[in-house]
Amino acid sequence: MPNSPRALSSLPLLLIGLGAVSSASAGGPPPVPMAPAPEPAPSSLLPFPIQIEAFSVADFSDDSANGPSGTLVKYGVSLPFFAPLSDNWTTMGALRAERAEYDTMPFRDDGLDVWKFGGLLAFTGDMNDTWSLTFGGLGSIAYEDGSSIRDESVNGGGFIGAGYNWSKNVKTTLGALYLTRVNEDALAIPFIGLEWRVSDALEINIRGLEAAANLKLADDWTAFVHAEYDPLSGTLERQRGQEADSFEDETFRAGLGLTWSPRPGWAVTAHGGVVFHDTGLRDDRERVLSTERLDPAPYAAVKVTARF
Repeated sequence: MPNSPRALSSLPLLLIGLGAVSSASAGGPPPVPMAPAPEPAPSSLLPFPIQIEAFSVADFSDDSANGPSGTLVKYGVSLPFFAPLSDNWTTMGALRAERAEYDTMPFRDDGLDVWKFGGLLAFTGDMNDTWSLTFGGLGSIAYEDGSSIRDESVNGGGFIGAGYNWSKNVKTTLGALYLTRVNEDALAIPFIGLEWRVSDALEINIRGLEAAANLKLADDWTAFVHAEYDPLSGTLERQRGQEADSFEDETFRAGLGLTWSPRPGWAVTAHGGVVFHDTGLRDDRERVLSTERLDPAPYAAVKVTARF
């Protein structure tokens, strides 16, 4: 796969944090291979490249023996960006908006529609030829459609990670992530990363919430297998007699896919496989009211990427 500039190749790692509070992968296809960005022309309106990603993912669940179920459809747009600060340091980030529509699964008989907005800002730099450092902050707002935004709807945190280049083909990263959560204690966890170019055609990547193996089939075609953890939680509309104040959905997906990239920074990705859901409801005192583990179900996803 083509070599990526350091800033853009680091961006999926930074989206570990965004994914933790805003489902940063939304179905998790591997990052689009991108060649180094050309220097902007003097007449360019932007001093740095900007990327737009539109995505949609559908989880198809029939009636589950473990509880109510139905189809989940998520769609949205994200805007990753980066801007060099010096020869060794770059600032980068992403803005993201998405909507999740649960048919009947598994919170209410008439379904549930959720809005989620997230953002991330980070700094990454080379300390020397082998060590690099990345740190930053992130936040999100998630709530049921039609409800008011309240304090519990807003969450955020920060992260820091150190990367080590073992060779030109192998890089590992170790770091920590801290996040506040809806009606739960804050989360503090380590994360690991691996970027391993096995050959000119094969790459293996582990980036916190996602693992993927990408095989280049031709100049503009890449096949991949991947697995990801895709959490979603938010506040519910307050209704008379309703004890539940928030919902949570921990999603695990594994699948196969193809990416068509006719030019650097432009791509269409489609993938599908199997999805698992662990769901729950909580009250405003952080008590768990109910939990459900839904039967495995198929999913399908598509993402379109364009860089300007």
